[in-house]
Amino acid sequence: MGIHGKPRWKIVGDTDASWGVFVIIHCARRWWWAIGAASAAGLTLLVTFAYPLLIAPIFNTLTPLE
Repeated sequence: MGIHGKPRWKIVGDTDASWGVFVIIHCARRWWWAIGAASAAGLTLLVTFAYPLLIAPIFNTLTPLE
């Protein structure tokens, strides 16, 4: 186990993601906020369309309304 009870591989993954964000902010100093907003919008669209198709059927029994 690593820091605060997290597995070591999880700490490495968190560190990689954090460095990725910092690299984007450093390389695009004036436009990092636009890149972040576009990424958040894209992720929102992806989750909006993927949830009913992939996640909801796992936890719910979906039937047509009568």
